[in-house]
Amino acid sequence: MKTKFDRNNLSKDDFEYNYNPRVAVPNAQEYIDDFIERSKTARTLMEGVYDIRYGSKPKQTLDLHLPKDSSNPPLLIYIHGGYWRAIDKNDHSFIALPFIKNGIAVANVNYDLCPSVTLTEIVDEIIEAFHFVRNQVEEWKTNGVYLIGHSAGAHLAGKSLEENFLP
Repeated sequence: MKTKFDRNNLSKDDFEYNYNPRVAVPNAQEYIDDFIERSKTARTLMEGVYDIRYGSKPKQTLDLHLPKDSSNPPLLIYIHGGYWRAIDKNDHSFIALPFIKNGIAVANVNYDLCPSVTLTEIVDEIIEAFHFVRNQVEEWKTNGVYLIGHSAGAHLAGKSLEENFLP
C-alpha cells in the first residue's frame, strides 16, 4: 500500500530535504561554486553594463550584454533560478557567454528574494523588468525580446506570462 505524502506533517528537516535542493543534493554547493567561478570568468570575456536599475526595490537590477559584431541583435531576458530565495544574477553570468558569441544580446535579471518578498511580488518584479527591457529596445539597438529562465526563473517567466502582461 502506498503512503500518501503529507507535506503539512513533515518535520522541519524533512521539509527542507523535500523542498530545498541545497539540502537534498549532497554536493549542491559544488554546483553553485562552479556557477560562480564560470560567471567570474565569463564577465572577463564579454563586455557588459552592470546593475542597470529597472525598479525601486533593492535587487531590481539587470546586467546587459551586447554582442560586439551584431547589428540589431535579438534580446534574451534571462531570469536566474535559486528556489526563489537564493542565488543572484551575478552567479549566472556564464549563461550569457554562448548567446553573446552567437550574436544574441542578453539582459540578466535580478530580483528580490523570499522571504523578504512574496512570490507574487517577485512575479510583479519580473513583469516590471520585461516592460523596462521592452522600452529600451530602441536605445539598446536590439530587435525582438525573448524570455527564458532556469529552475525558479523558468517558473517566474511562465508565471509572468500567465499574468497577460504582453501587449
